[in-house]
Amino acid sequence: MAIYVIGDIHNSLKKRDFIHDCASRTNIQEVIFIATYVISDIHGQYDMFIELLDKIQLQDTDMLYILGDILDRGPYPIKTLMKLMEMPNAICLVGNHELMALECLEFLMKEIIEMSIEELDEKMLDNLVTWQYNGSKSTINEFRQLDSETRRDVIDFIKDFLIYEEIAVNGKNYLLVHAGLGNYLPDKDIEDYSIHEIIWTRADYDVQYFKDTYVVTGHTPTQTIKDNLQPGYIYRRNNNIAIDCGASTISTFLSQWQMDFLNQISRTSSMETINREAVQMTLSNITRKIITKPLFQMKSGIRHRRFLKADTGQTRMYLK
Repeated sequence: MAIYVIGDIHNSLKKRDFIHDCASRTNIQEVIFIATYVISDIHGQYDMFIELLDKIQLQDTDMLYILGDILDRGPYPIKTLMKLMEMPNAICLVGNHELMALECLEFLMKEIIEMSIEELDEKMLDNLVTWQYNGSKSTINEFRQLDSETRRDVIDFIKDFLIYEEIAVNGKNYLLVHAGLGNYLPDKDIEDYSIHEIIWTRADYDVQYFKDTYVVTGHTPTQTIKDNLQPGYIYRRNNNIAIDCGASTISTFLSQWQMDFLNQISRTSSMETINREAVQMTLSNITRKIITKPLFQMKSGIRHRRFLKADTGQTRMYLK
């Protein structure tokens, strides 16, 4: 797990210690110290996250951005999320794993009955398969242990994640997104990019998106970037800064027969041709020990909302 530190003197641990030491020697009553940190793709690695926070000695005056993919794969995604809920100086952006969770949780929270099978369409089934394949098991296992009120709080917290953030630190401009800028055009405004283009489409590190702005991304492990001479470390090229250093690897949580069966269903053009008993059996295997009754109703759909933040004068795009 890696953390990107934006700025110069504000962000050196050695200089932090030096400043505090000088303050004690010169009887300075208070030293205002502000650092901006960016991290991405924690993927449930709670212990590593806490270790990182200890190393950087995060202060209340500092700012920590998380570029999505807090959930799935690792052992404690919900525990990590709830830690962030307690941190007022942590700002979370949505990743593709949070989006998958929001798309699937409402259906998975329902009891698997004949009516819900009838409501199951090809798109939802594809969403379920994709999320399961990408490591939803740990998220679901932790989520089901929460009481109904806490479940609501977790869902509402995720819905308030930013889709992107623009910041300026020490005279330099940064655009923070989870994945990249899909279907990039030089004159395309950031608000014209779809959610999919921002949180699913991988950054093209051969492209310099902006001359005066650094684009900071997660999503793509630096081990997989072509011609990267330092895999597993922060990667910089053409004003791109890639910070996903591979905290958690992909795991498959369905048995092979379940994957084959679900993939077969997802390729079927007509849901009427599917044996409902077989579908129910498969879905029961996915949701068994997860849900026995409806827990809550989510707001339907995801859409962009924009709020003008008076403290920064910047427009942010939110999930809601």
